[in-house]
Amino acid sequence: MNNKQVYKNAVNNINMESTVLFGRIYFTPKLKHFVEKMNVPEHRKSVLLDVINWDTDINKLLIESHGNRFLEDIIWKFAGIKSDQNYIYGKLARETEKTDLIRDDTKKDYILGLTQDTDITYFLIDLEHSVIAYQSKPNMSDKRILNIISNVFNIYHSDREEITITPITDRREMINTIKTFTKLNKITINVQRTNPDSTSSSDKMDKFLRDGHIKRMLLTAYGDERGIDLKNVELIKSGIHLADEGYGKAELKGIKEDVESSIETGNIPLKSKIKIEKENDEKNIKMFIGIIKTALKKLGETYDI
Repeated sequence: MNNKQVYKNAVNNINMESTVLFGRIYFTPKLKHFVEKMNVPEHRKSVLLDVINWDTDINKLLIESHGNRFLEDIIWKFAGIKSDQNYIYGKLARETEKTDLIRDDTKKDYILGLTQDTDITYFLIDLEHSVIAYQSKPNMSDKRILNIISNVFNIYHSDREEITITPITDRREMINTIKTFTKLNKITINVQRTNPDSTSSSDKMDKFLRDGHIKRMLLTAYGDERGIDLKNVELIKSGIHLADEGYGKAELKGIKEDVESSIETGNIPLKSKIKIEKENDEKNIKMFIGIIKTALKKLGETYDI
């Protein structure tokens, strides 16, 4: 096999269909003058690009944040960053001794290797809705990229503001799973106000938090001998939806098929499929923007519990 054929096979391997997951980025200011700015996409773009760039020493910041927890002889690096007023697009690279990643400091990106790009994760951040879409990779936990971005950001901006990134849940699958419970014994909700927007399913809890000037709420509900009837507790149901939109976490415990069971919003991620093309960033950006729009539309759908 000649080098041209090897290269072609490599590209074909890279341009394979990928599973994409979603997360909600929540900005919390630490200084009063940041409060007005935090909801402005231009501000989000500026502070995110402070850390999401080729020159950021991710490993150094991670060590400051959590020691060697994320390292394991790995060099993490942002690459191929592109942005406009609506998005930030790029890659998170995972360099190890076994990878064939070759840096191009001029382009601030990587040169295509001759093996499948299992160590590069593509992502796009929608600045208006504070949503990140990112590839799921078999050699990396689904929450790793979220943890890296949030930890690096929070160390760099430690005196000004911080972010949390929470997985967005597949609402339909979540509700279908809830319906399989014959009895709900306990519901725990840990949620915060939306940033920037709620849906018709979550706005009751969002309004409750805003009207009460409540920044974050932890609520635990215990059922009686009959179990919790979600149909008659609209505020709790709205709180579950606020969590599945990425504004917190909800856990439900009960009986399913005569066995104690539990479900948690972050463990039922909303998923999509796209075909990442290594040599066509513009097409990738359009695909990411399209699937985020579809994901947000799904969050706007209502289902009876």
